Amino acid sequence: MPTQAPSTQPPPAGPLARHWIHEPGVTFLNHGSFGGCPQAVLETQAAWRARLEGEPVRFFAEDLFGLFDWARADVARFIGCDADGLVFVPNATTGAATAIHSLIASGQTEPGDEVLLTDHEYPACANNLRHMAEGAGLGVVTAALPFPNPTPQGVIDAVLGAVTPKTRIALLSHITSASAMVLPATELVRELESRGVRVVLDGAHAPGHIELNVGDISPSYYTANLHKWVCSPKGSAVLWVHPDQRERCRPMVLSNLASKPMPGRPHLHTEFDYVGTNDPTAVLVVPAALRIMASIARGEAPKRFAAEAFQATDAESLGTAWADIRTRNRAMAIDAKRLLSRDLGTEAPVPEAMTACIAMISLPSIESTAWERLSKRSTKHNDALQDALIANWGIQVPVTLPPAAELPGPPLRCVRISAQLYNSPEQYEYLSRALKAELAAELGGERERPYTAPATL
Repeated sequence: MPTQAPSTQPPPAGPLARHWIHEPGVTFLNHGSFGGCPQAVLETQAAWRARLEGEPVRFFAEDLFGLFDWARADVARFIGCDADGLVFVPNATTGAATAIHSLIASGQTEPGDEVLLTDHEYPACANNLRHMAEGAGLGVVTAALPFPNPTPQGVIDAVLGAVTPKTRIALLSHITSASAMVLPATELVRELESRGVRVVLDGAHAPGHIELNVGDISPSYYTANLHKWVCSPKGSAVLWVHPDQRERCRPMVLSNLASKPMPGRPHLHTEFDYVGTNDPTAVLVVPAALRIMASIARGEAPKRFAAEAFQATDAESLGTAWADIRTRNRAMAIDAKRLLSRDLGTEAPVPEAMTACIAMISLPSIESTAWERLSKRSTKHNDALQDALIANWGIQVPVTLPPAAELPGPPLRCVRISAQLYNSPEQYEYLSRALKAELAAELGGERERPYTAPATL
């Protein structure tokens, strides 16, 4: 039966949650995984789709390139890069794979060279790097980052310590996914690129999450999702290509435009802007999503933005609003991190200086028999405890097992919380109660059978 008492109700979300369409009864503390669109963003996308479907031939043949250029210029201003090197991709995994493929296919490696990644990289991106490296006869070197209790200098030392004269490509996260560490990207890129190592920087979580200037960091490639912290629709992500790589960068899929250069247009844009028939509306909504989120943060009623009617004359006010969003979200994440660590009697594995709007909380160690029971239990997620939090408490939050080679005993289990404008402090207090109850049940041996979701929350 559920641990949750029948009289216990999930706490209310924050007052701004009215702008999202989250399922009632769910305490959503996992914005970092897939993001979430405000209602006004979804309405804007519906308007774009109606325009597309009203006259698809005109939309794709006449309008699409100009619309992409309009959206690209707005996004480039937001993330701090030049529009000439910016292209749209479906997600950051595709962006990273495209960058790696371009580096290898353009002859910038040869058999026997090495590629570098860390033990905190997103699995999908790491899988693509390993797969392409194997096909090209490249060695794969994994740098073990200091964890728990990392420092920026410790991360730099670990990565540079794994570089050899054969290292040609490095795949690094700007913000690690499972362990939620903000890495010293600018310093890492500068040191690696100066050694002739081409850096593919995975900024999946970065736009809207931390202050970002891609041009200042200046890796060979930078890829990032916009569907996470910008809260645009799924399918909106970017790949920025350094000037010295643009002539050699090709999309993974070539359309008929690959053999039809368009006069006066960068071929990089021509190839990436059209790779066959798909739904481009997620990308075209991004300028509206940036402004809708700013309106929500200012306490205004967000409105649906009609097509490309507005111009980028609001860059300063937009920047101010987004600085406020980042500050508010980070403050909530840090406060929740302190609360949960205090209540659980644990030390956070990542220092606050390397934490932004997603944060790691260590769970208490449990005895080996309880750990064995838990690790053998089937799960739909990363850990059976996550299933329990969903089924018994209606809490959506990931339980992760980040690398912890320096610690003896069972792996370090952590909860990764996210903080977005719709969350409330009471939701993290509720999570604290749920975790303590579920861990007590584990220690008491009450979890011998798989969890069964209650009929209602």
